[in-house]
Amino acid sequence: MSGGRFSFAETARRADGSYNFDGVFQKVRPMLGEADYVVSNLEAPMAGEEAKYTDCFYVFNTPDAYAEAIKNAGIDLISTVNNHTLDRGADGGAVQRACESIRRVSQEDAQFPDFHKDL
Repeated sequence: MSGGRFSFAETARRADGSYNFDGVFQKVRPMLGEADYVVSNLEAPMAGEEAKYTDCFYVFNTPDAYAEAIKNAGIDLISTVNNHTLDRGADGGAVQRACESIRRVSQEDAQFPDFHKDL
């Protein structure tokens, strides 16, 4: 199954300042769970809290907690390449951070290109 793009929503912020994005996928999780393999696109970099989180158009920055929600939703392959890839800088550092965040929560050893070298 192929899913569309998705990005950060400030509504996932908890009272204690942490984030939980599981609700973003709540309605589609059962359908995703029926698929053999699910592919989607993360339409936002994960540049870290120091770069200020935002869901404002053209300058996205998603908290690392989104990676956990991606895994919990049952998404098997996630693309980070799109028109927002370089929202937080042309050096690719935010993309590399997103890949590291996804890899940390992945049940398998996720593989990503070396963005610093490839850019």
